[in-house]
Amino acid sequence: MKKLLFLLPAFFISIFLFTKQAQAEQYDNLIELPLPAQEKVYQSDTVGEVLGVQQDYKVTAKKAGPHFRFGDNVVINEDLVGDVYVAGGTVQVDGNIAGDLLVAGGTVIINGKVTQDLRVAGGNLILNGLVGNSVSIAGGSVVLGKDSSVGNSIVAGAGTATFNGEVLGNVWLGGGLADLNGKFAADVNAYTDELNASAKTVIGGSLAGETMASKIDPAAKVIGEQKLKVTPPEERGAKVADQGKLQSVGGLMVKAKVVSELTGLLIAIVSGLVLLYLFPSFFKQSAAPILEKTLSTLGWGLVFLILAPVVMILLLVTVLGMPVAFLLLLAYVAALLLSVTVAAFALGKKLHERSKIKWLKSAYVQLAAGLFIIHAVAFLPLVGGLVKFAVCLLGLGAIFVTIKQNLKK
Repeated sequence: MKKLLFLLPAFFISIFLFTKQAQAEQYDNLIELPLPAQEKVYQSDTVGEVLGVQQDYKVTAKKAGPHFRFGDNVVINEDLVGDVYVAGGTVQVDGNIAGDLLVAGGTVIINGKVTQDLRVAGGNLILNGLVGNSVSIAGGSVVLGKDSSVGNSIVAGAGTATFNGEVLGNVWLGGGLADLNGKFAADVNAYTDELNASAKTVIGGSLAGETMASKIDPAAKVIGEQKLKVTPPEERGAKVADQGKLQSVGGLMVKAKVVSELTGLLIAIVSGLVLLYLFPSFFKQSAAPILEKTLSTLGWGLVFLILAPVVMILLLVTVLGMPVAFLLLLAYVAALLLSVTVAAFALGKKLHERSKIKWLKSAYVQLAAGLFIIHAVAFLPLVGGLVKFAVCLLGLGAIFVTIKQNLKK
């Protein structure tokens, strides 16, 4: 059984690499062809003002992918052919990539060129390079530098987003604060708390969406329609005829949420204490990565969350891989259920180390205290869901790192 567990990761990776090999060879053939410089020009009016110019480019290096890079600090300087998967506390990409780039990290800086799609999930993203196709972003802070260029659409969800470069496709933006300072060849759709557009902003399509506050410089150019709806916070919900009923329903929802959270907390504490009693060494091992390498563990959790379903799907297409996919699914679900409990134990342990409170010395009390804090924060509006998601990722990353360390031993 131990030998089987040791061989499973190698089996997963070999199946995944085999399916990607044909795609990597296609990239090789494509890159060997001469790519002439072709300008994509968008005009804003009869005068012919250029909104955006992007040139095609090629990557000359031939290191067939896919490629995987993980660590606390990851720097990619070389040119790579094929899809690239990166996870780490700090990720910086200076080389050129002929394929897709998928990144998970605390701070992500993209200075090179990506011929296909860019997918990023992290705390902070700075894009200074060129992306040939579309971009998907989920992060706390997103900055597109003045020299950045995106050849297709952008879908972004961020606390703050600053667009200084050029985007040749449509933009869908959701989040807190959005500052537009660049050139947009198509439509911009924004659903934010605040939206600002400077005098440098040029939008070739329409500006649409909804925001609570907006400041559009008179010198900003919007060629299409301006359909941005500004709804101040005090006016939201004014369409409800009976305000008294709204308050009543809101009060019932809050009470229901309180009862639900308290019930969930009680179940989590009882089940967590039982698991801690049965598997104390596992909890102590899993807490170590969270306490020692928090950002790295968060990145591993995101990688595990995304890649595990992909591996299961790949295994399902083969007859021999179906039983393994089923076992992996059970392990995946178990890890999801355990993730918050593991992170809560690490939080309680950290709280005891910092405060030196005597009654927190017990591991069982540490677990209960950690679960109480997490559930209390999760009850808060807006930030609660994000915090619980981050806690889940930390727990998943800790479980993954612990299993990996045990397999190495």
